[in-house]
Amino acid sequence: MLITAIKAICNWKYNNYNVYAHNFSSFDGIFLLKILNKIGNINPTIKDGKLISVNLFYNGTKEDNKIYTINFFDSILLLQASLRKLGKSFNVSTQKGSFDPTIVNETNFKQAEMKKEVIKYCIDDCISLHQVLIKFNYLISNNFNINIKKVQLYLH
Repeated sequence: MLITAIKAICNWKYNNYNVYAHNFSSFDGIFLLKILNKIGNINPTIKDGKLISVNLFYNGTKEDNKIYTINFFDSILLLQASLRKLGKSFNVSTQKGSFDPTIVNETNFKQAEMKKEVIKYCIDDCISLHQVLIKFNYLISNNFNINIKKVQLYLH
């Protein structure tokens, strides 16, 4: 499922996009490294034992014969709080849901209701993080005239 999702964004349209995952440096990134490495070439940046970012270089179509890049970052390195707390602090419309991932196994994940619940939880997480990052970028941009998308590349 992750390979399919990442391959879906591996096209010219998303060249040089930044993808943020909350807790990427300590947890999610470790799982994603193997998947990203299957899709293209990766260039991870590690500092003090933490995965700071990963640049994914992937091939375009046979027609354009170009190499494209997507940059993966950890939003918790920018905003050091749980996604639930950030959602409340930034008063975003979609809040992080409650879900116990330890109850998911191969058998019950195939059931429609469990699968639907897992997908909704993941979508709500993504929307919540996106809304937090937009509000955070707006605050930093308006108060300090800094664009976090551009500065993020130079922080490590």
